Amino acid sequence: MEQTHAAIDLLAKMIEFAGMAFIVGGTLLASAYFLREGVRGDWRQAYDRYRQSWT
Repeated sequence: MEQTHAAIDLLAKMIEFAGMAFIVGGTLLASAYFLREGVRGDWRQAYDRYRQSWT
């Protein structure tokens, strides 16, 4: 019984970590696209796209 509890706890931690990694990764990717578009052109347009595409 204790081994089952430990396995389920480990699985829950892995799922939580994967969710956190997706959120952080998506935020970093969206921010990188925003910065790239802003440097290449209009910051306002880049911001509008950032808000529309990634929220």
